Amino acid sequence: MKNFPRSFGCIALIGILMLSCTDDYFEFDKIKVDDWKPELAIPLVNSSLTLANIIQKSDTNGIVNPNPTTNILEVIYEGSVFSTKGALVIDIPNQVFEESLQLDAPIPPSPTGGSQQESFQRAIDFDNNNTALEIDSVLLKQGILVINVENSYQHNAILELTFPTFKDNNGDKLVLNFDIPPAPSASSPSVRAITTDLTGFVLNMAEDENGNAAINKYPFLADLTFNLTPNIGSNTNDEIKITGGLNNLAFEKFYGYVGQLDLELDQDSITIDLFKNFVDGTFFIANPFLDVTVSNSFGVPINLTFQKIAGYNPSKNPTEIEAVLPVDPITGQRNVRRLNAPTNFGVAETVIESNKMNSNVADVISYLPKQIIYDAKADFNPNGKTGSRNYLSDTSQIGLDVYLRLPFEGYVSDFKLVDTIDFNFSNNDEIESGLIRMKADNGFPVESEIQVIFTDSNYQAIDSLYPEGQRSVIPSSIINDKGESVQNSIKTTDVTISGERINLLTEGRYAIIKAELQSTNSPNQNVRFFEDYRLDINLGLKATIVIN
Repeated sequence: MKNFPRSFGCIALIGILMLSCTDDYFEFDKIKVDDWKPELAIPLVNSSLTLANIIQKSDTNGIVNPNPTTNILEVIYEGSVFSTKGALVIDIPNQVFEESLQLDAPIPPSPTGGSQQESFQRAIDFDNNNTALEIDSVLLKQGILVINVENSYQHNAILELTFPTFKDNNGDKLVLNFDIPPAPSASSPSVRAITTDLTGFVLNMAEDENGNAAINKYPFLADLTFNLTPNIGSNTNDEIKITGGLNNLAFEKFYGYVGQLDLELDQDSITIDLFKNFVDGTFFIANPFLDVTVSNSFGVPINLTFQKIAGYNPSKNPTEIEAVLPVDPITGQRNVRRLNAPTNFGVAETVIESNKMNSNVADVISYLPKQIIYDAKADFNPNGKTGSRNYLSDTSQIGLDVYLRLPFEGYVSDFKLVDTIDFNFSNNDEIESGLIRMKADNGFPVESEIQVIFTDSNYQAIDSLYPEGQRSVIPSSIINDKGESVQNSIKTTDVTISGERINLLTEGRYAIIKAELQSTNSPNQNVRFFEDYRLDINLGLKATIVIN
């Protein structure tokens, strides 16, 4: 602003001198140049905004779109939280077992040796580590079976161990074969061991040794053949001792009963920037929606308890207002939902739709929340063990998706918002005065009174745009009985600013913008916002500059 007037003035002065090339050219006392006061029109703002532009400028969390049914603009906020995965919900403890195989009668010495065969059927108890865990079957993604066999008979033992309910991915049962030398002495057994990788195996633990239904058992069959040592018998203490362990078990799929467990979901929140600059007044959304979609891949009866779902506004007292959800038809409670269960290890959704008819979501939004906070826990098998069994996978989870949907249909009354922006005005000594002109072409169905306060670096006020107080500078559009704009309103506002006030503004570092919004006509008449509504603002400075 400094350089342009001086340059323009120099050009003008040269022009004057050129036009003065007359006979008086050398008579300097006849040449007189008065102070020159040109006026410059400087455009400051030329803006055309939709509601989506205005919201997205200060709100990076919401998505603004027209509703596909009503075309009314709405902003959608979304938050998600997930539970621990099934692999960590159920811990299958390592198993240790020991079985002894003994003959009914000692082996008599035989000068020719020969052979003797015996068969055994046993079932091993699964140790659930004092929990209610019951395993019908598991598909393992990892696991190791370690079997040690000790032979205290002084005869060669051929042992075939069959686990008929442990099957590989081809459906073949697990068979282990041991060839154990004779014991050197009754007190020094011979030992053989086999380690089996159970990855991909299905372990059925719901049958006993006779094939009958059982709980937490898995059978094995032992076919034992002795190749007898000539002239050596046995005594009653001799045995085939089997020591085993199932280690590092991790499942891919689980069938059974997991017990009554509590699964906590992390507390989370949705940030609502739409209200961050609003400080007072009434803001009413006529048809807000708070939707919660719960995705569940646990095949378990589950009650989801909302320990908290609330709007949070640190400027209010109290700071939180609880969202009252609609009544669940199964539990009969508002904050406890029975989740739908998936089939075939899929995902089932439970949708909770809260609106103004079945909840207090309108009151929550009128609280101008800065956040929606939600916290929930899942109660597995709330009614205990029933006829249905549980199933889940290692990746089973509960996911909580919270959607806050705010259609822009409603009203505002004496609604105040405040925003602070950086301000820097470089003064020009030649500016004598100025006029700020604002032209507003408003298609929105709300009017606004505005004041701008200029402050120094310590936020101390030094001047304001309207010294006499805030002005109604943006009138509402004309609306019909549905609250829809049918004609834009246009208004031009001029503010004269003196050179002294301009000098004050050189100390300005911030501009505090205060606005008070009011719906058209009745304060409680709902108005609607559509995608094509626009607010056009043209702001310019007409400055008078002194050049001497």
